[in-house]
Amino acid sequence: MKIIGIGFSVLVIQLFPTDWIVELITGGGVYGSVFGGISPFWYLLFSLIIRLAMAGMVVWLFFSKTRLSSRLPADIPGKKSLIVGTVLVLLFFVLLLLASTIRGGGATYTVAQFAPLFLVVAKILLVVGAVRVLLAASPVSPRPMPLNDTDEHLR
Repeated sequence: MKIIGIGFSVLVIQLFPTDWIVELITGGGVYGSVFGGISPFWYLLFSLIIRLAMAGMVVWLFFSKTRLSSRLPADIPGKKSLIVGTVLVLLFFVLLLLASTIRGGGATYTVAQFAPLFLVVAKILLVVGAVRVLLAASPVSPRPMPLNDTDEHLR
């Protein structure tokens, strides 16, 4: 279930941009007051950690409120799609982090230019995997409604 949670967290990061929150926390982004004098690597790493933490909290809240782990079958469909999509997105972040250590910005620019080629595929895999997981969940059994004294015709 942890792998499903990580996959859903990466999906939330990809579908809902939270860069403005990270820039608000850091005081202006990569060249702001907090990270202005050091390597962009540290800003990107901090940004990734904050974004994963926020998405993880949202996914944990969703999973706990819906009790999704108890409603899924033992062999979860869509798990492989979520894993492949997550690996592709995390591979992009690792490449971006490594490229940000090279001075000049050319390597980071190149990674950013080629990223859509596999990030689109990763987003499709994440959405397909998440939909398959949610469709595999058994429905919640409805609670029986109590009968009132005025509902004699229903007894």
